[in-house]
Amino acid sequence: MKRCKVKETHENSVLEAFKNLSEFNGNTVKILSKPEPPDAIIAINNKDVWVEITDAFITPEHATSLTSSAAKDKEWIKSPKKSINIDNFYEILKSVILKKYTKKSIKKIYLERGAGILIVGYFSPFHYPVHENMEELTNIIKNIYSLNDRIFKEIYLYDYV
Repeated sequence: MKRCKVKETHENSVLEAFKNLSEFNGNTVKILSKPEPPDAIIAINNKDVWVEITDAFITPEHATSLTSSAAKDKEWIKSPKKSINIDNFYEILKSVILKKYTKKSIKKIYLERGAGILIVGYFSPFHYPVHENMEELTNIIKNIYSLNDRIFKEIYLYDYV
């Protein structure tokens, strides 16, 4: 599978999981389009909203290793063997979310369509128990949310299993 197809497959999987979660919670969800950017336009209970999907990796090398291993048109670049400080998760998460808040194309979509939804995946070779750290993670997201424009009306965090 080529790199662009890996990205598309990943985004489709995340959108389908989000759709399933939303429907489980009593909503009706329809994926309308994938204009790129944003990653998708969906309808939740017949109200259109845009969705952006991003990922937080424990290190840039880990991101490269994961994505290059899945793409047939790229050579697999293995993560180097080195010490990794997993305590940096909060900083990684903050920087990934803030990057979306400052991205020009996202600001343009916000001005055209109003607030959207951000879905953030966390990828680490280590088990990071999101549910055990929910209060801290929620506080990080609330802090980012309070200090910035309401570009995203909802931010979802999921861990890669």
